[in-house]
Amino acid sequence: MNILLKLVDAQNTKTIAYKKRAKRMKLFEDFFEENFKNATNVKILDVGGLQKFWDSLNFNGIFKSEITLLNLKAEKITSDKFISIAGNGTKLEFKDNEFDIVFSNSVIEHVGDFENQLKMANEVKRVGKKIFIQTPNKYFPIEPHFLTPFIQLMPLHVSAFLLRHFHLGYHKEDMTKERSLQIIKNVRLISFSEIKKMFPNYNIYKEKMFGLTKSFIIFG
Repeated sequence: MNILLKLVDAQNTKTIAYKKRAKRMKLFEDFFEENFKNATNVKILDVGGLQKFWDSLNFNGIFKSEITLLNLKAEKITSDKFISIAGNGTKLEFKDNEFDIVFSNSVIEHVGDFENQLKMANEVKRVGKKIFIQTPNKYFPIEPHFLTPFIQLMPLHVSAFLLRHFHLGYHKEDMTKERSLQIIKNVRLISFSEIKKMFPNYNIYKEKMFGLTKSFIIFG
């Protein structure tokens, strides 16, 4: 398991995870330049993002962007290019089209059931003139949070049992039954058909690993 954790360390420039994220950000930069090449002040809302995410990838458009980081709790920031606020991705307290881009990386799968995920999808479309949203594929064999094959397709009580008794991903096995169920319920991966229902008329890019779709990027 420690080997797997090292392989998915997105802060380590030598890992597959870092390279995948860097490629994703290259797609975002191309998307940014295509739509805002001549803009002087691009307002970006990052739902669930942190400053260190942007710092680690050296986003070239940072000099002409203002990035609002929205999380359940505001975080400490060290650059005037960022604004950190508390909020909920399923109910964004912003006006329609207030942001040029709404960005979100691996967040929508954490907001609850399909109804809540649909609420977040509708909210990012409402407040953003453009969107760039990434989320893991439900049917990729290795679940990315627990690093366990097909645990996302198991009954809740089975996956919670495995979580309590084995070291799965970033989670240690020392926890109560209630806590294990809470952690499992906090992740609901999304299928391609559900993505199309949430984001009709948007582009969907399929990120590949070993020839299989690892995650989706919704943009437009």
